[in-house]
Amino acid sequence: MKHRIWGIIKEKESGKPLSGLLVCAYDKDLIHSDFLGKTLTGPDGKFIIEYDTIDFQELLDRHPDVYLQIYRSAEAMNTKRVKPIYSTKGSIRYSASSSEKFYIEIPRKKLG
Repeated sequence: MKHRIWGIIKEKESGKPLSGLLVCAYDKDLIHSDFLGKTLTGPDGKFIIEYDTIDFQELLDRHPDVYLQIYRSAEAMNTKRVKPIYSTKGSIRYSASSSEKFYIEIPRKKLG
């Protein structure tokens, strides 16, 4: 079954869409989070990540527990010491539906 995570990312203070950010989606598990996919935000700040049930399903998983990590660029994720500029890990979407929408506002100071 196909699943989709989509949304828009804007600067909190101005409301301007943020393009070129790397959005990575994960399924939170007890020991190790499963990587669901990644994409860059478009000029309008929008993103879409599609993944299959097999990407998260384990013995007891019926629905993923989704969170996002957002980086300044695709290169940033490849550097182990670089931390995301924003994360939704503090508000995991437990038992996520097959289509989850995120509206994210990142404070200017986190954008560097």
